[in-house]
Amino acid sequence: MQPLVTIVGLLVIAAVTPGPNNIVVMDLAARRGVTAALPAIGGVVAGGTAALLLAHFGLGAVLATHPRVAGYATALGAAYLGWLGARLFLRAPRPDETSNSLIPHGSFGALAAFQLCNPKCWVLVIAVSSAAARGAVPLAFVLTAFVFASAACLSLWAALGREMSRLLARPRLARRFNQVLGLALVASAGAMLLE
Repeated sequence: MQPLVTIVGLLVIAAVTPGPNNIVVMDLAARRGVTAALPAIGGVVAGGTAALLLAHFGLGAVLATHPRVAGYATALGAAYLGWLGARLFLRAPRPDETSNSLIPHGSFGALAAFQLCNPKCWVLVIAVSSAAARGAVPLAFVLTAFVFASAACLSLWAALGREMSRLLARPRLARRFNQVLGLALVASAGAMLLE
């Protein structure tokens, strides 16, 4: 029973704590509603699931023994986050702000791919995969727990974004919202590079 509790606890804590995925989902929901954030949530979950499967079948060990490859992936993910953050920070609020989201409608693929460059994702999936192997927890359980924990926590961030949408009607507050989220993404990119 202990490995199951450990795995679920790791998944929930990692998924609910602030990070770049949560910021992007919150931004989409704040500007276009929770329904518009669903492809982003799906992308994060799909990319994380792919990373979990790759870690389970040995890619985690490859990344650990080839830090240069992991470094390139991290640099790519950090560049993407830095670009999103700078774009958001510099964006001036517009009257049609709700249609001016951080990433385009095709966010599923971008966020799924980002998970494969996201060190937070790799640390999580390697830890979960390792805990599952030590406790002989079936892969199907781990995958199911991952999907539900990630989707539920990201949905909470989308709900928070929806609640913040009223603030975006005020240009001054919308500008501050952009700046805070933009700085958070740039800081996440910097943290990725420092790890």
